[in-house]
Amino acid sequence: MRCSTILLAGVLALSLAACDRGGEGTQIAITANGSGGAMGKDGDVKIDTPAFKGAFKLPQINLTAENFDINGVHLYPDSKIASVNVDGTGKDKVTVRFTSPADPAIVRGWFADQFAKAGTSVKVDGNALTGKDDDETFTIDLSPQGGQSAGVVRIG
Repeated sequence: MRCSTILLAGVLALSLAACDRGGEGTQIAITANGSGGAMGKDGDVKIDTPAFKGAFKLPQINLTAENFDINGVHLYPDSKIASVNVDGTGKDKVTVRFTSPADPAIVRGWFADQFAKAGTSVKVDGNALTGKDDDETFTIDLSPQGGQSAGVVRIG
């Protein structure tokens, strides 16, 4: 129960650190030990833990490239994070979905270069990169989305 409480507190802290009422917000979901919480793109928060169940509204948040990094490497500049899912029960512990304002080849090359500069080795396979941070393996899968890129980071 303590882990889920800490994770839910993280959602609240994140929401206050990155509030913004403009555009679509970032969706956040956290599950662990049969408990969970979620914040929709509009700021609606639902929490279901053994200690507390409830729903309330917080300011909408918009997470960007600067709000996320792996071993010091942020997302491609001007990327927008659509969703963050933290799962304490499954294989992929963290899943982050994002869009980047460049095609997959450019974004993939940028990531490979940034990880090399940070001293993190990655394997490039098509539009995917695979590597290991301090504790976990990660993958970044990119696909074209109308002149931009849609990306998914999986850690765990």
